[in-house]
Amino acid sequence: MTDKKELYSNTAEEAILGAILGYSDECLDSVRLAGLKVDDFYRQEHKALFHVFMKMADDNIHIDVKTAAVQIQKAGIEKDVSLMFLTGLLGRATRSDAQKSQIQLHAKTIKDYAARRGMQDLARCLLSDSQNMEKETVAISANVQERLTALTMQDDDAEWQSPTSSLCDYLDYFFRRQSGETMGLKTGFVDLDNAIIGLERGDLAILAARPSMGKTALALNIITNVCKRGGKVLFVSEETSKRKVYDRMVSSIGEIDYSMLRKGQLSKNGENLVQKICADIEKFKFDILDRRVTVAEMKARARLDKAKFGGLDLVVVDHIQLTLGNGQYRDKTHEVGEIAHELKDLAVRLEVPVLALSQLSRASETRDDKRPMLSDLRESGDLEQDADFVFGLYRPAYYERNDEEEEQQQEEQPQDAAGKQDRTTNLGILKAKDAELKDIDLLWFGECQKFVSAAIRRE
Repeated sequence: MTDKKELYSNTAEEAILGAILGYSDECLDSVRLAGLKVDDFYRQEHKALFHVFMKMADDNIHIDVKTAAVQIQKAGIEKDVSLMFLTGLLGRATRSDAQKSQIQLHAKTIKDYAARRGMQDLARCLLSDSQNMEKETVAISANVQERLTALTMQDDDAEWQSPTSSLCDYLDYFFRRQSGETMGLKTGFVDLDNAIIGLERGDLAILAARPSMGKTALALNIITNVCKRGGKVLFVSEETSKRKVYDRMVSSIGEIDYSMLRKGQLSKNGENLVQKICADIEKFKFDILDRRVTVAEMKARARLDKAKFGGLDLVVVDHIQLTLGNGQYRDKTHEVGEIAHELKDLAVRLEVPVLALSQLSRASETRDDKRPMLSDLRESGDLEQDADFVFGLYRPAYYERNDEEEEQQQEEQPQDAAGKQDRTTNLGILKAKDAELKDIDLLWFGECQKFVSAAIRRE
């Protein structure tokens, strides 16, 4: 079938309409639960009649031939939907058409054809856009992916659950949690996990800090911890190439001197250790997307990973300010806020926690106490509005350097024999919808790009 006019089932459309007309009391609930919309129908008279039926149902008007004829006349569509047409529908309707199983079957057929017609329209749109040289290919691709996903997604209204079913799901969740089962995703940092009880599916967490504070390193540490436990992760690395990502992961996992690794000055034993670590990383269910993309492209990649990995446990974005917008906003502040909103939508729709890294404004630099505050993030684009958690990363030693050379030494050189390097790190929970706001103590080992929980070191 290549002709758009053939992409519909007259039998299925008439069966639904006939069932409503003849047996509305028996089938209206099933029709509503099926999630059918007016635009799912193909024939114009079917669209118009379904709209009238649904309005009558909403207004508690009993549906039969006489009452329907009155409402059709009021709607001014009697030329399209005649009395003869109504009586014909009623004559072909059977009680079996009103059964829930038949309603679901016909509704599925109607929605499938509607999606296919939408795909044809999308294909024509893609052909037209591809010939428009004023449109960016990235924008065209993102638009196609978003619209195609919308066409194939199950309608949210069709996922209605009775209170009994919802409560059964909750009690199952409750008792699994009571038995000690981990419900949220663990970051691998014990104090943080105890404070937030893990990241739940659908959560958007923002990790914010000034540049070079260690955001990417901490995110990669969390990714490593999740992957070691069999988790499946997508890392959208918009600032760091794959090779540099692997440099940092290898350094932190093997506690290998980061500076020596980057300079290519490892010993033979070091080379062997790197090979062993790479063999372990190869077993991870871990995907790196190392270029600037839109959130729509992230969604498409996440869906692909979810299919390839058989699930997805975490999406990490580094970082929000580098994520491409849709060009709708002229100022960066509003654009960043919209990107955060889209990331929350990604988390909810794909049922996966999203950890998004963000730069902080320079406001903290002007204070005596330079620890991050939620207001510092607000100046970066109202990010906190959609976030379930906001974490602020702070290292006192960051502000003790005198110039760029000292910063480089602090991040890459091993601790000296006297142990003078200040490794103290504070991870503040600045916002949490279901957790206490508190500070988490970490230690930063810049020589191997690794954060560790201060609680573990004390033990």
